[in-house]
Amino acid sequence: MLPLVRLYVRTALLWLVIAMALGLAQAFAGWRGGPGWLIAMRATVWHMLAVGWLNQLIWGVAHWMFPAASREQPRGWLAPAAAAYALLNVGLLLRVVAEPMLLEGGGGWGAVLAVGGVLQWLAALGFVLHIWPRVRGPLRRRA
Repeated sequence: MLPLVRLYVRTALLWLVIAMALGLAQAFAGWRGGPGWLIAMRATVWHMLAVGWLNQLIWGVAHWMFPAASREQPRGWLAPAAAAYALLNVGLLLRVVAEPMLLEGGGGWGAVLAVGGVLQWLAALGFVLHIWPRVRGPLRRRA
């Protein structure tokens, strides 16, 4: 398995463990009472699961399993895939920090949340740029 694929998959698993731990903490906080910021992170936990775990796992497996781009560079141009990894995780970290602060009434956290969203969008563009040449086959209309 390629180093970048291992990085994607291991980071995805890390996000899964963190999100599940926060979800468990939220369950206890809702039951026994807990800090408002923790309860306010419900959407953030779902985002960690969807983007941090599932999306990142899919991107890593796609990078590993999709057909070779060429004989010379079977995995294609790696820079967009590596940039996508970094942008996705930095953007997600910004969201994890900013979203509960914003929901708790924090001042400039909306801008931080927006930057996190832009970084995640740029990560998606990097992934598409990387994987597009590896998607084979003509687009045909079926009768």
